[in-house]
Amino acid sequence: MPAPIIKDVADPALLRREFAWDLAKLRRRLSARKACASVGGVAWADELTLRAISQFGAEAEIPDPFGRTVGLAHADLVLFWHQGVLRSLGGTAAGIGWCGTSMSIEGWSLPDTLMAAVQGRPVTELISHQLLSDRLRICDIVNVQSATGPRLELSLDMPLVPIDRMGRAVGAGTDMPGIVC
Repeated sequence: MPAPIIKDVADPALLRREFAWDLAKLRRRLSARKACASVGGVAWADELTLRAISQFGAEAEIPDPFGRTVGLAHADLVLFWHQGVLRSLGGTAAGIGWCGTSMSIEGWSLPDTLMAAVQGRPVTELISHQLLSDRLRICDIVNVQSATGPRLELSLDMPLVPIDRMGRAVGAGTDMPGIVC
């Protein structure tokens, strides 16, 4: 267990300023948890994870956020918790792979002008696949050259949706924005 950080602060205002960011983050999380519970949800999941669970036909119980149960819903889909949000790791035969809010598309390379043009746009304007929706937006995109060939690496902004214990969306219309591009 890490040792607590002890600071000698003579000015309480300085201490408040130092921890203001942490307090604001905790307040946002508490507010999000209350919003989720108000519609019968037990947690938040990102939209890509819910679409993947639906596509892969996963019926397994969602892993406990405190790690008390194993989170494999399908052989090609791994579910995990990250900062209080159910996320997933997976891939498709079409060369699309993802982990949380990061996505890669194998065999693709784009000119810089097109990469600049698609930032902030729905990922579906770049590629069409049943896992993807126009609510998933591109925050960042880069070309990567590897030993296996070109690949696009994307960072996505995706809405968070309240879910029940079985990973089903609840409370239609109570989505919460994901990260900010």
